[in-house]
Amino acid sequence: AYSSEHGWTDVFQPLSSTCTEADHPVSWGSNHKAIKTVFLPRFGSLDPKLPQLPQAVPKDLADKLMAFHGYPFVWFVGHFVKYLMRPNAKMQSYIDSKSKGLSIQKPYVGIQVRRTDKLNSEAAFHALAEYMVHVEEW
Repeated sequence: AYSSEHGWTDVFQPLSSTCTEADHPVSWGSNHKAIKTVFLPRFGSLDPKLPQLPQAVPKDLADKLMAFHGYPFVWFVGHFVKYLMRPNAKMQSYIDSKSKGLSIQKPYVGIQVRRTDKLNSEAAFHALAEYMVHVEEW
């Protein structure tokens, strides 16, 4: 995990060009519905805890998304995270310099292979070759 004493913009672009700093963010759970700026801790640290996070998309996009994607929430979150994680100029330069010598052909597929945190409690072991079958299909 990356950690920076300089914060989000040390690596990523600001989330907004007009709302870059909150004067007085209010912590989650303290009348957050009436406040414009709420500090959200990591999900596991929310207090009061939510029974679940709804898998929702903005209402004005829902019908359009359902017309072309079987799981609109996944599409929306993917695009939202892509927006959030736009590298700043310094990071983009670093990425470009590191990727110059690579001979990666498009399209390429990224996969997450979980090995440590789920194996003993929730998931069975799957060999890497099993994942590659799905990558080839993609």
